[in-house]
This record gives sequence, structure tokens and C-alpha cells, in this order.
Amino acid sequence: MQRVLRTPEAAIYLGLAVSTLEKFRLTGEGPKFVRIGIRAVGYLTDDLDAWLGSRARLSTSDWKDRRQEGTSGAPRQEESGEGV
Repeated sequence: MQRVLRTPEAAIYLGLAVSTLEKFRLTGEGPKFVRIGIRAVGYLTDDLDAWLGSRARLSTSDWKDRRQEGTSGAPRQEESGEGV
């Protein structure tokens, strides 16, 4: 049977802050989690390993910032200095 880690243990396992893991849970960016009780969640170690593996990259240029996905690449008005 797999080991279930609570949020603080999972954060240490991943090398993240607890608050980052909690934020990832809200945004759906993080690893899969299991609901243990009404307020308790846990992470299966296999899911943590799979999530880490899915984030492996060969170079920094392989990483695509989620905030930039779907944008035209044109600067926003505030950034271009127009309309200020």
C-alpha cells in the first residue's frame, strides 16, 4: 500500500512551502491529492513522484509561463506606455 503524506510532509518531500502546495490545490497546478476527511487532505507518494516527473525539463527555454499562454505577445497598454 502506498504511503499518504499530509500537506506539511508533502511540501517537504517536494521542496515547496506549505502555502505553495495549498495554492496549487486551489488553482489545480499541483499534484493530485486525496480527501481524507472534511478538512484533511493527503498526497500519495506515487502521485507526488508523477507530478515531479511531469515538470522535468531539459532547458529553461522549455518552460512556458502559464500567464503567457494564449496571449498574442503584444505588450499590454500599460507596458507599451500608450494610453497613460
